Amino acid sequence: MTKYVVDSMGYLRYLVDSLPEEASTIFDRAEAGLDVLYAPDVVIGETLYEVAFGGEVAGVPLQGNPNNVYRRTVTNGPIDVVALDEHAMAIYAGLTEFYEAELHDGLIHAAHRTLNTEAVISDDSHLRQNGVELVWD
Repeated sequence: MTKYVVDSMGYLRYLVDSLPEEASTIFDRAEAGLDVLYAPDVVIGETLYEVAFGGEVAGVPLQGNPNNVYRRTVTNGPIDVVALDEHAMAIYAGLTEFYEAELHDGLIHAAHRTLNTEAVISDDSHLRQNGVELVWD
């Protein structure tokens, strides 16, 4: 069973069924219980905010009720929420110089290291530049 962290863009693209093939395969495997997808609490919050207040992802308008999205994707779905704890914050503290303008990316990187995941489901160049293995294409 392989573990991954999913970032906000990966989660949002999942909601509008617009993930690249490799990322989509991992979500399919997680839905089947073969892999684990962790989403830090900040990712869940950002995603539910986007659902609640609209927006567009990959040219598709976001629609829906945040409670329903949470139930479908977390309570009854493939995503496990993880809280960023003291250990993750200590790791983040050591990464801040690499993410000067990107708090979110630094937190994703810290979650990836804390949880010892295989990769992050993301297309984020800041993460890649800082040595984080990404799954996207």
